[in-house]
Amino acid sequence: MVDGTLPEQIATRLRRDILRGKLPPGTPVKERDHAAELGVSRTPMREAIRMLAKEGLVQLRPARSPIVAKPSFEEVAHNIEVMAALEVLSVRLTCQRASDPEIDEIADVANHMQRDYDSLDRVDLFELDMRAFTGQLRGRLAIRFWTRPTARCWRGFGVCAICRPAGNDPATGCCANMRISSRPCAPAT
Repeated sequence: MVDGTLPEQIATRLRRDILRGKLPPGTPVKERDHAAELGVSRTPMREAIRMLAKEGLVQLRPARSPIVAKPSFEEVAHNIEVMAALEVLSVRLTCQRASDPEIDEIADVANHMQRDYDSLDRVDLFELDMRAFTGQLRGRLAIRFWTRPTARCWRGFGVCAICRPAGNDPATGCCANMRISSRPCAPAT
């Protein structure tokens, strides 16, 4: 855990454990146990759990330990549908508003993803794609407006990243990044 505040670092660790299935849906996220395991106090653990609840990965319950969310297939499918529409819009707006160096930055991420597609861990690939849109470019491009909805869709896209069969076409997983980096972008149909 190296980047961000302590609660952000803890949230990243727990998020990865959830997306990798180490903490399966319905598993209690016991503040005391996880804090002890990570060698941190309960206060940053509590804050990290709240962050994950905002993303939809953890479900808070009154007077009980939070649990890893158990989204239905329908809920995940709807989240993915919304994310896909937002991603298309963000690509269009980014193509219109980004500087050439920003496009180059996106192209670098897309090339890295395409080059290492089969060797990257599924969650690492997913996080690399997410960082291209919500980390490196946040606040500079048109896509900043959908950072919050993106956080709520970690679960849906994380499931897709994990379940994606090996050997798929890397361009499929890097679709939006590639569209941006090969500007000018035509409206998606």
